[in-house]
Amino acid sequence: MNTNIVVDDALINQAMYLTGLKTQKDVVEIALKTLIADKTRDKLASAFGQHPWEGDLEAMRSVNRWPDSVRKLAGVWQDFPDADALRQTGIHDVERESF
Repeated sequence: MNTNIVVDDALINQAMYLTGLKTQKDVVEIALKTLIADKTRDKLASAFGQHPWEGDLEAMRSVNRWPDSVRKLAGVWQDFPDADALRQTGIHDVERESF
């Protein structure tokens, strides 16, 4: 969009100097993007705590997250070793760090 605006030359020059931008157009675009980001952040910050969460964290943690299609596969591989067979191989887990 082409727009003609009158802006204080000192402001534009200072902004170009501080940012290293080469054109007035770049300075105005960056200034507008920065203004929009700042105002968006302010609106989000002012909404903090205004809409409390109403979920049940314990219920969410206890839900079985495996879909039925995956749970149906449990035990279908006859040649897959069970825990006892794995223990009999003599392979041991690596020692874990203590906290």
